[in-house]
Amino acid sequence: MQKDKLTQLSDPNVHQLELGIFPNWRQDAKVGNNRQIIPYYTADQCREILDYVCGCEGWANEYVGINNMTFCNIGIEIEDKWVFKSVAGGGRKSTKEMSDIDA
Repeated sequence: MQKDKLTQLSDPNVHQLELGIFPNWRQDAKVGNNRQIIPYYTADQCREILDYVCGCEGWANEYVGINNMTFCNIGIEIEDKWVFKSVAGGGRKSTKEMSDIDA
């Protein structure tokens, strides 16, 4: 994938107009006397966006277990190089031991 297509990953107009994908909304932590409402995409919506922008074989994900937490790393092939990103905030307690997942 060419670098100039990367902006489509975060462009809600591409998601809505070309794919028909609209964000979901949830309440975040309380801010003062109010609750902040934030948009989010489900994992299925993210997969559909990544398939559309990067192609089915132009991205990958991997799961890593650290201290009984499971984290997802996402990789995108950009101009023949794989770039992986992850964030610790996305982890949650694993329902299986890592040895069970590898089996």
